[in-house]
Amino acid sequence: MTEETTEIKINVHVCGRKYPLSINPRKEEYIRKAAMMINEQVDQLKGTFRAKDDQDYLSITALQYAAGLLEMQDGSLEGTWPELADKLRALSEEMSTLIKK
Repeated sequence: MTEETTEIKINVHVCGRKYPLSINPRKEEYIRKAAMMINEQVDQLKGTFRAKDDQDYLSITALQYAAGLLEMQDGSLEGTWPELADKLRALSEEMSTLIKK
């Protein structure tokens, strides 16, 4: 097996829960950073308004990131941050693949 087909198992923590994932080793840093970004956004939301539970905070966080990704996909942010747009698209595709497993 090559490095590209070998997956590693990692655990990430999102909103107090542990999620075991099998990923390409080259994606580990991105996945861990994404989990950290989500946790930071949830913490920020918790300081902004009250919600019924963590699911509400996670839903709002997902909505914010999805809206940002859609903005980039339609090109409205392409001229500003093209490299970031490419990286977010790749991360979104990787997350979609992981969710399907």
